[in-house]
Amino acid sequence: MNKKPNQMESLITPEMTEHFIAEAEELLDNLENDLIDLEKESSEDIISSALRALHSLKGNSGFMDFKDINTICHKAETLLAKVLEDNNKISSDQISVLLRVDDALRKSINQLKKGFSPEVLQLEELIKELINAEKNSTYVKTKPDKKDKITSSDKKTSQKQIIKTRLKAFVRVDSGKLNQLMDLISEIVISESMVSQNPDLGMMESQGLEKAITGLQKNVRELQELVTTMRMMPLSGLFDKMERLVRDLAVQHKKKVDISISGRDTEVDRSMIELVSDPIVHILRNAVDHGIELPKQRKQNKKLPHGKIDLSAKRVGPEIWIEVRDDGRGLDREKILKKAEENQLVLEGGENLPDQTVWNLIFNPNFSTAEDVTETSGRGVGMDIVNKNINKIKGKIEIESKSGEGTQFIIKIPLTTAIIDGMLLRIGDTLYAAPIQDIKESIKASDIETTELVNGEDFIKIREQMIPLVTLKDVNDGNNSEEFINAQQVIVIVESGNQRVGIRVDEIIGQRQIVIKPLSQLIGKMEGISGSAVLGNGDICLVLDTNSIVKNTFNNEINSAVPELENA
Repeated sequence: MNKKPNQMESLITPEMTEHFIAEAEELLDNLENDLIDLEKESSEDIISSALRALHSLKGNSGFMDFKDINTICHKAETLLAKVLEDNNKISSDQISVLLRVDDALRKSINQLKKGFSPEVLQLEELIKELINAEKNSTYVKTKPDKKDKITSSDKKTSQKQIIKTRLKAFVRVDSGKLNQLMDLISEIVISESMVSQNPDLGMMESQGLEKAITGLQKNVRELQELVTTMRMMPLSGLFDKMERLVRDLAVQHKKKVDISISGRDTEVDRSMIELVSDPIVHILRNAVDHGIELPKQRKQNKKLPHGKIDLSAKRVGPEIWIEVRDDGRGLDREKILKKAEENQLVLEGGENLPDQTVWNLIFNPNFSTAEDVTETSGRGVGMDIVNKNINKIKGKIEIESKSGEGTQFIIKIPLTTAIIDGMLLRIGDTLYAAPIQDIKESIKASDIETTELVNGEDFIKIREQMIPLVTLKDVNDGNNSEEFINAQQVIVIVESGNQRVGIRVDEIIGQRQIVIKPLSQLIGKMEGISGSAVLGNGDICLVLDTNSIVKNTFNNEINSAVPELENA
């Protein structure tokens, strides 16, 4: 319920509340990260950092007259101050209590964001837990060894660098304005292409004009890259939350799991953060719940009792690669195929399917090989969500797994989905654009042999690999005649998730910078098409959704043609 505003509340402006919320969320993120680090290694520096976060939040909430937040922060601060004063090694139970306090404070801040009073739920219970945790503090005098001294020195150096970082000036900008700026840049890119590709320029011979257009193209490209970076956010905030998630899951399932994180500073478009978050959460849940074995099982398999998960991110060309690797039991190929046969996803002969095709079966809706449904996984909805979210941002996901050794998921997402480098193609009278990063090669149709396999589908053989062909007839009605398939065509090979498909095209026109626009509601959804774009000469082209083309092609072939490919 909303409380009646008192005199203090009447002095608080919406801008002050907004600033308090932003700073509180940052302080709680810092507190959670420090608590997770304390479980790995207890040190004065980390305890002091956590203490400062609580102290700052206590002071801010006191000024805003948010009594519940102020009270719980004071009690939690008292516990950490006792630990720091006695030079104690903080216990796992004490850390768990403080993490519950962190969770309660986050819920309180979320209430405030919704316009309600920031009451802390179960305040009295949390205070009792904090008091008991303080009473149960055990004095342990430790002597720092050489390793501790090195660690402390490293942390002091790191702290100096972070002060250095804070010297930079930052300005808060409404994300809506950034979106408007990006839209404007997209229109500028279209306008620039209309100028540079204007046919009238072909009749003019002017070195000065050519130089001016080249300069314009360079400036537009740099402006686009600058605005794109302004929309970027580091993955550090998201990755740090995953560390807490793994810790809680391991405790819940009575397993020992260490998580290693790298690439926190890797930046992605802010619009993708939320869509990437859920897939990572589901993959990590499965890794802890089904992938990592219990300590006893790991010992029997001659593994260390602690399971290991590596979460990393890096930029590779025009993409961001997020990798999740575990050293657990790996995917069970036989179980997956058995379940797929039960769901009629695969007919007999599935044992001949390549591994990548088998692994991709787990992305089907309601698909699960788990014998028991747990609170965190086993219902068969998680991996379906993973696939849908990644497809929404025009990304792709690849799986590598070895029985007894572990599984690796590689999520590949574009830096931005608004403007892409595309290859312009002509099929019949229609123009298409395919993302450059999805095109692996192009081959003249006359230089390859086409083989007709099961169900009349065409395949080509390239370097001992059988690749299915598509004509895009579902989106290009009227061009799927005999004349449409001829030796003058070019086969463009596109790839998604280690699976390749050949697309017949009549002409490769060239590379263009494409601004993707959604399809008109009058047109509706088109199979294999992700949007449209306006070219420099005013023509409209359709942007190919290569991920869905590859996926749909292999889904159609998986029951019949693909098993025979292995024997071709």
